[in-house]
Amino acid sequence: MHPGVVAVTGATGRVGGRAVSRLAAAGVPVVALARDPSQVAGGVACRLFDYDDPDSMRIALAEVAALVFVSSDGEADVVLRQHLAVVTAAADAGVRRVAYLSSIDADPGSPFCYGRTNGATERALLAAIEDVRVVRAGLFIDFVHALMGDGAVRLPDAGRFATVTRDEAADALADAVLEDGPTIRTAAAPGDRSFAEIAAELDREFVAVTLDDYRTALIASGEDPWWCYAYTSMMQSIAEGRCVP
Repeated sequence: MHPGVVAVTGATGRVGGRAVSRLAAAGVPVVALARDPSQVAGGVACRLFDYDDPDSMRIALAEVAALVFVSSDGEADVVLRQHLAVVTAAADAGVRRVAYLSSIDADPGSPFCYGRTNGATERALLAAIEDVRVVRAGLFIDFVHALMGDGAVRLPDAGRFATVTRDEAADALADAVLEDGPTIRTAAAPGDRSFAEIAAELDREFVAVTLDDYRTALIASGEDPWWCYAYTSMMQSIAEGRCVP
């Protein structure tokens, strides 16, 4: 299905950039949206789109039929404020279809700060936009690898979770904005895994620690207090079985 002009947020990032490439290769008129349009790869139209500037968002979404909405980043309350501004701008501009990158644990009642943010964003989109497709992604596998650090992996043996590559998430978003189908979709590798299993796949030693010890180690390492909270809230969500489809 050809939805008309499709705009993509976060076009300088890996997910947004691949979504732009996928859509352009399919012959779709695509507009790359970014805070710094000069950083967008050549060959596609681009517009200024600043999550902290609602006027820039409304201007950028003029005459756009569909939007691939890649979630922003930062502290959860800031992200939610930005996301709600995007929803308002899209509705004001008359965008008819939105494909949103969410998470498997998208629930306002989740212990995970970004699970709550994604759940609230989904609700806002469904209330404001005519045609919404939500792509609930597993944890990015490169993020999981980075979380493991160097040497022995010392993480809570919290439970099982789904994973996905950033390219797979981008492809799922491009498919969602182009094709008819269910409102809620999942982007994840087959099956689910634990931190211990992934460590074994990488031939790394795994040492299970308690959630309290993990939090203490993060603080001792000098990690920003916000990210200490974000990481431990994610571990709690995994422990509650919320991160599997």
